[in-house]
Amino acid sequence: MTERIAGVYCAPIIKKAGIRLNIKNINCALLFSIIVLGVFYVININDVMVKGFVLQDLKKQSASLKEDEASLNAEISYLKSYNNLADRVKKLGMVSADNVEYLKVDGGTLALLKQ
Repeated sequence: MTERIAGVYCAPIIKKAGIRLNIKNINCALLFSIIVLGVFYVININDVMVKGFVLQDLKKQSASLKEDEASLNAEISYLKSYNNLADRVKKLGMVSADNVEYLKVDGGTLALLKQ
């Protein structure tokens, strides 16, 4: 049997455990649920976008640090190279030792240049 509500024939009102469920209450609950879910969706999308921008900035920083590391490793290799060490030795006025004798003493080992 149908009921007439506001001049329109509608499905009968559902009564369950003393709660009256009609179309208006169901529509209000659905509208409220849609609004709440929409707000949560917008908040989550905003959070994801912010994290995306942060991630992009961190990737740029990582690339920059990798370039700096590569240039520093190249500089370390140059400074450790034999040619660079030989030039620095000459600038400091050092000479090579040809005949070296090692003496053992109680405190350790000493080197003595024979001339």
